[in-house]
Amino acid sequence: MRLLQTCGFLFIILTIVFISLAIIFAFRTPTTPTVWDRSQKVILLGFDGLGMDNIASVDTPNLDAIMQQGVYAAVQIDPNSYSSGPNWAGMLTGHTTETSGISNNDCVKPAHETLFDMVPSAVFSQWSGIKCYSDNITRYYGDYQRRNLNMTTILDIMTGNESFVFLHVDILDHESHTNGSSSPYYKAALTDLDSILPHIQDFVNENNATLIISADHGSDQTGYGHSWGRVPIIIYGKNAHTLRLARSGRNRDVFSYIVQLLER
Repeated sequence: MRLLQTCGFLFIILTIVFISLAIIFAFRTPTTPTVWDRSQKVILLGFDGLGMDNIASVDTPNLDAIMQQGVYAAVQIDPNSYSSGPNWAGMLTGHTTETSGISNNDCVKPAHETLFDMVPSAVFSQWSGIKCYSDNITRYYGDYQRRNLNMTTILDIMTGNESFVFLHVDILDHESHTNGSSSPYYKAALTDLDSILPHIQDFVNENNATLIISADHGSDQTGYGHSWGRVPIIIYGKNAHTLRLARSGRNRDVFSYIVQLLER
């Protein structure tokens, strides 16, 4: 008799559990698997000499809007150098000075292939050192006068069949070395650069592209030249919100993000 009662009790419990699970699965919102549609074009806008502290010191409404609409992180630079060469090489290869073969601003090729070697690339650069890193840049335009950007040239570089576009802007670094980043000249230069961002943003939106904004190093706010401060990685546009940015990362993480976006 007790055995029958026990079996009956277990049957009731199992029936309740079964019905509960059936209700849960019946009313559960179905999830649609995410289909990765890779980015056809990734644009890396590299501001030489732009740290998070520098951004905070100037009103940059357009940059702020891109940060809010995309994803971003404040990251560290190469642990061994705040020179431009090692940090740009890091972003182009994913390696630090210890393994990249680039420890200063000399014109030498990295020990590892760069993004320029991996995919068709178009480059606008205000520093000749960028061209040293690969013989395989599809299109290259050098503007070493460090003057205000010509948007016609920038749009021409972005428009093309290349999967990767690198826009290297040296105006801020030039002002930092010449006048200091706390000077009105540096701040005016950053304000001017902020004003051209909507043009680049429009191109990204119209062409279903992805924009990454980062920097090789910050600019010292108490003097002249470089700083060890954190720099931004900002990702906006196609697939930006599918990436999980490392909050304790470094600027060389840009390399892996671009590889993921292009699904290499």
